[in-house]
Amino acid sequence: MRKNIRFRAVPLFLLAVLTACAHSPETKGEAAFYTKLGISALLSDNCTEALRYLLEAEKRNAEDAELQNALGLAYYCKAEYVLAIRAYEKAVTLKPDFSEAHNNLGAAYAAAGRFDEAVAAFDRAIADLLYATPERAWLNRGDAFSGRFDSANAQQSYQKAVAIAMPKPEARDVACMAYNKMGVVHMRDKKYVEAVQALSKAVKLCPKFAEPYAQLSNAYLRVGQRTNAIKACERVKSMAPGSRDADQCNYMLELLKGKEEKRR
Repeated sequence: MRKNIRFRAVPLFLLAVLTACAHSPETKGEAAFYTKLGISALLSDNCTEALRYLLEAEKRNAEDAELQNALGLAYYCKAEYVLAIRAYEKAVTLKPDFSEAHNNLGAAYAAAGRFDEAVAAFDRAIADLLYATPERAWLNRGDAFSGRFDSANAQQSYQKAVAIAMPKPEARDVACMAYNKMGVVHMRDKKYVEAVQALSKAVKLCPKFAEPYAQLSNAYLRVGQRTNAIKACERVKSMAPGSRDADQCNYMLELLKGKEEKRR
């Protein structure tokens, strides 16, 4: 696992597929054996090993929706988005009500820059009233609209993700990510006061993550709150030393220090 504390794309929907696989009817023989090995490798962030095992499972049982969904995750993990899309599309063809796979498919479409198709896939997942984690699809939907530079729909999706996630203790990470992404979009739109508000909520929900603090330090600086900007940067440096966020904070702190010396 990486030492730096940052949000990562794959685990956002990896948890859903692992839960689905755990509860699905077990396939027989070698296909089931290789599928389990592949999922175990995914949990260990070993994308290549996961792909190797899942391809072996596919040779033995290619018509299994759960396997195709896991295979899509392995391809996504290796940034092979076209192949991930192909696997997810097969998964939802085999099992049209497979909401986790629709969500994963949307994430792969978005990663490939196919934002309209991504939104449609997320909407299919959200429309399933039995889908256990719709907050994740709403979060991903916001990312798709953000990628399309549609800030209004992005913010609306993030707010929906927060509304669904907050009453669920196990989904607070989604609410944190949503607030962080709201802040990022506000920063892009030069709405710095709103960015401070959203990012402050993010750090309150997930105080152990460095990324919202890094974003917040920049937002504070934009609204002239230098002391708060420095404090947020110091948190980043202590939480994720050596990370890109920490490097950026060091640069910002040196810049502020230089300006203070010039004033003297």
